[in-house]
Amino acid sequence: MTNRAGKATYAYGLLFQSEAIKKWHLSAPDSFKQYRSSWYDRVDDCDYGAAPLNANIEVTSRCNMACTFCYNIKMPEDQIGDMDISTYQKFINDGVKEGLVAVNLNGLGEPTLRADLPEMIAYAKEKGVLEVMFHTNGSIMSIELAEKLIKAGLDKIIFSVDSPEKESYEKMRLLKTYDADSKLRIKPMDFDKIRQNVETFFEVRKRAGSVKPFIRTTMVLTDENEKYVPLFIERWKDLADEISVQDMLSESKITEKVSWRNSNKSRVFANKRQLLEQALQKNIKYVCPLLYQSMYFYHNGDVAMCSYPQARDIKIIGNIKSSTVAEIWKSSEIVDLRRLHEEGKWHEVEMCRNCDMPYVEIASNLNMSHTSQFSESNGH
Repeated sequence: MTNRAGKATYAYGLLFQSEAIKKWHLSAPDSFKQYRSSWYDRVDDCDYGAAPLNANIEVTSRCNMACTFCYNIKMPEDQIGDMDISTYQKFINDGVKEGLVAVNLNGLGEPTLRADLPEMIAYAKEKGVLEVMFHTNGSIMSIELAEKLIKAGLDKIIFSVDSPEKESYEKMRLLKTYDADSKLRIKPMDFDKIRQNVETFFEVRKRAGSVKPFIRTTMVLTDENEKYVPLFIERWKDLADEISVQDMLSESKITEKVSWRNSNKSRVFANKRQLLEQALQKNIKYVCPLLYQSMYFYHNGDVAMCSYPQARDIKIIGNIKSSTVAEIWKSSEIVDLRRLHEEGKWHEVEMCRNCDMPYVEIASNLNMSHTSQFSESNGH
């Protein structure tokens, strides 16, 4: 008997939902309910449809932080930049026509560094995108920005906080600063400032009398901060509509240009070989959910073999400037990759074998991962 790993919500675990978001989901439009149902059904049925349901759009790869668990600080200069607005609009126009219903305005950068982020959100909503969201480190927030994001129609904002405890947070989240000689300096991000920024967004939304954008706070789990999960819930449940955790998904990155290793640890990564052996022995078949749900494309319009962010150095299979969403989504290379996963041969593909996500999912299946104890999320 074959056992499947690779659940639709992959490395996320949902810890808390507010009554407001529960009530909204119950009364949500049928189109939204169908989209959320498809998020799960596609993975269960290995059905990739006519187009991705969701797109992760790297509106910028610039970031103002140098977090200890993130590869961004090591990204080569030729991978740093902003997406031009015409490329963004072309993708939205084409994607919605093909069936795209959700966008996450994220790559390995900080979206709020873009002054025109509210305009990008508004454009997607005007064209019919059902759910527009983005992750943020929360370092850039003001009353003015919050008002613009809410007015633009943002559906969800996800604050990556990582710890409810000041000392551990400030060890993980580091801010880039520059001295008088323009030399880069790294210092801890002020935990209290982040709390204040989330409160600012919450209060602006409250004054606007709006249930949206929903606020999620999330933490990347490591062997050091896992003990703070109960405190994390207590710290944020008065401000957040959702609270979630995510297993750390990036152990290392080695390319021709750069070598980077995560300074934080996850118990999953220490057991990759053993996890693969157990998966083969127990006939656990890993099928990557991203191959059926989501497309990831970079600030220059490139689309890689899969939507995992670190795939940019492996193989670019198209560019949104010269190809349609459907052409890329149904390309023979991606179709062949899906087939290998469905046949249980994911580990025969070097890109997938070196990816961290299969091992997190296998560990979850074996009740060994951080998130295996938590319920699946209603969002992504």
